[in-house]
Amino acid sequence: VDPQSAVILLDLSMSMQYGDTFERAKNEALDILGDMTSGDEVGLIGFSDRSELVRELDTDIDSVRSAITEIEQAGFGATRYMPNLRLADQLLEGSRYENRAVYLISDFQEAGIQDINEGWKLSPGVAFTGIDVGEEESSNLVLTDVRSPEQLLEDATEQQILARVRTTGTLYLAQGEVSLSIDGQMVDRVQVDLGERSEEVVNFTAEFDLEGTHEGEVRISGDDFSVDNSYFFTVDVLPKIRVLLVNGEASENWFDDEGHWFGLAVSSTEESPFQLDTIEPAALSAAVLRQNDVVALLNVGDLSSSQAVAISNYVQNGGALLVAPGDRVNQELYNRQFGDISPAILQNLDLLSRDDYLVIADFDRRHPILRPLDTDWSARFQGHWSLQPHEEADVLMQFDNTEPALVERKVG
Repeated sequence: VDPQSAVILLDLSMSMQYGDTFERAKNEALDILGDMTSGDEVGLIGFSDRSELVRELDTDIDSVRSAITEIEQAGFGATRYMPNLRLADQLLEGSRYENRAVYLISDFQEAGIQDINEGWKLSPGVAFTGIDVGEEESSNLVLTDVRSPEQLLEDATEQQILARVRTTGTLYLAQGEVSLSIDGQMVDRVQVDLGERSEEVVNFTAEFDLEGTHEGEVRISGDDFSVDNSYFFTVDVLPKIRVLLVNGEASENWFDDEGHWFGLAVSSTEESPFQLDTIEPAALSAAVLRQNDVVALLNVGDLSSSQAVAISNYVQNGGALLVAPGDRVNQELYNRQFGDISPAILQNLDLLSRDDYLVIADFDRRHPILRPLDTDWSARFQGHWSLQPHEEADVLMQFDNTEPALVERKVG
């Protein structure tokens, strides 16, 4: 018999954990080694949806035998034959002998077979042997997909958790039970009756009230193969973004109060990611700043030197600042107090005539804040501050006269 160069492909996917399937697979691989003679060379690929174990061609058959024996159980991956067949073919390109062979030991799950490219073949002269170690009769209910939110803000409404259940194997299973647990506590159980369908989507409702990371488990029961019966996920509940509005032009008439309109835009719905608190300029302090993630100065023009220093320190230490200057802002005072952190220098307040106005002509559609905005704006501006952007600033929005309307700068 001519000496042989062979590669053994051993399926390590999750379905191989069914019954004693994997033990039979290992025995088949050891039998192949037992039939080899001195001088033969053999390689080994343990695979699922990727190559998990690769040993190149070697005449030390005992070392390959030990490698197979030491594999205690199959893994949890899916099955993909094509990438691993290609790898076996590549290993044989450097073989010593012309007598070359590939042995594929698997339960030949349908999902893996669908992945095969019918147009691809092993290199000429490479013999192929498929060894089926699958159970003649098998039944299984499997969770093929679970859809859940990855991140939520606190006080979010009820969330939908969707679980897709599928029956696989040679014996059809129509009934089972699907349950949802959050942080180890049972939330709900649902009886599933597939009838003549091969799969069903189960809808759960869950609440995630507390801030932090919550661990969820969707579990199915009703079959004899428990390895693939659980699907785990996590949901991170984040605190709302705390926004402090310093209203420099508060009014008893809500229609004239710009802070009222700012509040409607920021936190008028329960789904808003923002928690808004409003104060007058005199109440602003370093202690108040530290309690918030974002500070908005709305036409604030009478801040003291100590308040300005507190705002600068707040920004330098990672706080976010939004400045909306109006007619109460003093140009020289603002530039002196906030020149080190401001994205632009205030030049002059330009008020247009009654019949004249500016509109937004362009904005950075890639910016996360501006991305959701509509491209067609009807807002008209009859007054604005002319700005000289800082050299490190980005102009996010422009008027139709090319002057900047919104400028951003990263500080600290």
